[in-house]
Amino acid sequence: MTWARLDLALRVLAVDPVGLGGLWLRSRAGPVRDIATTALAATPFDRPQRRLSAAIDDLALLGGPDPVATLAQGRPVRRPGLLSEPALLVLPMAESAPASLAARLAQALDTGHHALVALDEAAEDGEGLPSNLSDRLGLFLSLDSERAPRKLPRPIGPRTLRKARAVYPLVVMPLDLTQALATLAARLGITSTRALLTTRRAARAIAALDGRLTVTEDDLVLAAELGLAHRALPETEAAPDQPPDPPPPDQPDTPDSQPEELDLQSLAELLIEAAQAALPPDILAKLQADRANRAARGASGTGAAKAGNRRGRPLPSRPGRPDGRSRIDLVATLRQAAPWQVLRKRSDTRDRALIVHRSDLRLKRYRQVSDRVLIFVVDASGSAAMARLGEAKGAVELMLAQAYSRRDHVALVVLRGLQAELILPPTRSLVTTKARLRGLPGGGGTPLASGLGLALDCALRARRQGMTPSLALLTDGRANIALNGQPDRAQAQADSERIATAIRAAGIAAVTLDVANRPQPALAQLSQIMTAAMFRFPAPTPGRSPQHWPDMTPAALPPDWPFKAQSSLISTGRQRFWVADTGPPAQSGDAPTLLLLHGTGASGHSFRRTIPGLSRTCRTITPDLPGHGCSATGFSGRLGLDAMAADLWTLCDTLQVQPKAIIGHSAGAAIGLRMAELRPVAQIIGINAALGEFDGAAAFLFPILAKGLATLPFAASAITGFFGRPGTVERILTGTGSPLDPEGRAQYLRLVRDPDHVTGALGMMADWRLQGLLNRLPQTKAHVTLIASEGDRAVPAQVSIDAGRRIPGARLHLVPKLGHLAHEETEDGLSALILEVLKPDGSTATPPRT
Repeated sequence: MTWARLDLALRVLAVDPVGLGGLWLRSRAGPVRDIATTALAATPFDRPQRRLSAAIDDLALLGGPDPVATLAQGRPVRRPGLLSEPALLVLPMAESAPASLAARLAQALDTGHHALVALDEAAEDGEGLPSNLSDRLGLFLSLDSERAPRKLPRPIGPRTLRKARAVYPLVVMPLDLTQALATLAARLGITSTRALLTTRRAARAIAALDGRLTVTEDDLVLAAELGLAHRALPETEAAPDQPPDPPPPDQPDTPDSQPEELDLQSLAELLIEAAQAALPPDILAKLQADRANRAARGASGTGAAKAGNRRGRPLPSRPGRPDGRSRIDLVATLRQAAPWQVLRKRSDTRDRALIVHRSDLRLKRYRQVSDRVLIFVVDASGSAAMARLGEAKGAVELMLAQAYSRRDHVALVVLRGLQAELILPPTRSLVTTKARLRGLPGGGGTPLASGLGLALDCALRARRQGMTPSLALLTDGRANIALNGQPDRAQAQADSERIATAIRAAGIAAVTLDVANRPQPALAQLSQIMTAAMFRFPAPTPGRSPQHWPDMTPAALPPDWPFKAQSSLISTGRQRFWVADTGPPAQSGDAPTLLLLHGTGASGHSFRRTIPGLSRTCRTITPDLPGHGCSATGFSGRLGLDAMAADLWTLCDTLQVQPKAIIGHSAGAAIGLRMAELRPVAQIIGINAALGEFDGAAAFLFPILAKGLATLPFAASAITGFFGRPGTVERILTGTGSPLDPEGRAQYLRLVRDPDHVTGALGMMADWRLQGLLNRLPQTKAHVTLIASEGDRAVPAQVSIDAGRRIPGARLHLVPKLGHLAHEETEDGLSALILEVLKPDGSTATPPRT
């Protein structure tokens, strides 16, 4: 099958070599590659084939003044280069081509006169063709692991090729296939428009070879296999399809009603800054200083400095021949030629003022620092995942950003299961490294020795290639898998210490980040053996560390916390809820019971202005949702919509209450609707109900935070380190359309400073599945009233309008000007409106708009 694809690729390339850019052929040197190059040489292209060398100089490639001939003849002499005439360029060992040659070839391909066949002999996925060339080559084929064919590919006949070239300009591609091609590229995570254009040309060439004027679906499939398959990102890197956001409601065109412009890039910068609060400052600078100290102590083989000819510290000039990459030292050349002028002029017949021979030429030299490679060893075992794997990923992302700014190479070794894995060989691609890191799951054993051994091998291999390696180890230090793959803590620690000794003997600088919840003496001993600097993560910051902030436990709540005196911890068996129980005493019997449910990221305090008005005539039960506020612990695995609805019914049973109505804000409204599906409830009142698909987190109170946390791996303490600032909380709340009073802002500030609360909010977001409930809205039996704020920037009023159309008998009440936290903005917390809605006739409600 592969040889048939090679035959097809050569035929397609022969039809339009310049339009397709060329062929990226991956195959190691050997008989298989020789067969492919023989087939290539036999293909009748419309331009001659020119074989290049990866070490070719600019003069041979581009042409230009010949300094030796110019000096010898006394007049300018130009030499033509290989790129002077249109050609099909063949580049063996393309993976080792220097960046300067890759740039020259990329410029040549853009001129529209040349095509390139790159013979890539890369041994690993992390190696290969430079990106500026691979993006310009429309066809790709890998012959690795292939055997020699029984029948060699036959070259295309000249007559067939002439017919195809004549038909090719007339071939068209239907619009639906063009749209399908764009959709396919988007799902594969391919963003290069050049890839789409070359794939389209390949499909047209395939049709032309068959004598057809219209591209078929089969043609497009063959072209995609040759032009798109190798560009596809892994599933974790490709951007997922996301449903479009609901259209915003019709609002007056005033500055107050326009949402704030916030994009994911600005959010990413905020979250990077959040993790910086936890990461030790200048960690890479300390690693570099350690590397310098080791070099000063005489460690050999570090490759930190090497001779070059372009930049760095000047060295004495040397004799040589210009090769396009070196520069002539004119002063040294003239100094060398000057003593011989008298003798040379005696035999000179052309009366030249200066006679320079080839032996006089002197080339400039510099001492330059070699490339660096930073090898991350990341612990993704079960123990680390239970500790702070998310924070470790955040730390790696920050260190990656620092390494990228210094143009370092990075590699990624993962500790998980029975054996470590090098999931990313040394690369400079920040995007690829971050995508692999984000898709990294946790679980299994901790093969620390295996990971250190793999990192050592990678470092020594990089050193042989002239790079300077360093290690960054992020682990909790609980090694439990020995080198032989067997669970044995003692042997695993001994193996790790033995390899750590080898790392120190090799003179490789290292740094260790302890991500365990509690310091591990074994990890400290291991770092000492490697002579590695060791840091705790998150790093403590005096005066601002989250560990010094008050937590959200009942005992730690301030006396003025809303309804603290009327609240208590209620145990429901395996769960504990912090519940505010207000209103007429239970003995009265005739007071209806209302269950108030807050949204994601908030707590029961958000009803501080609503409860007083309701509790005059109704008993109000206001719990902190599982994972939130003072109910923040003990809810692991019970933060999804179905689990929370069931647990809240268990709470009602424990309190021996049957709510007459459930009043839910944002995500709380969705939970109330789900509870009404499990047991009968007379009325559901939703305040800015989150009943639409909002990128997997339908009603997260802080919409700015929600969209970023869905994609970036920073965990609770890093978030509290940044978002636990008064100015940041105020800006987030303003972004919902509800600028709260100082008291309300202070209460939310206390919430986001509690890591347990943030962890619960993140867990609810991760487990939030709303589509099933949305599909069942037409079967809702409870009487539903939706209160929507026209100034809501988090959950637009149109969401409630659309949901109301789908719920039988639903009523809608639009509140002007207020934002997402409408019940916290008004003096009565919308209690008067809620009581009116609770009346049997619901006189103030209006039907949903059409």
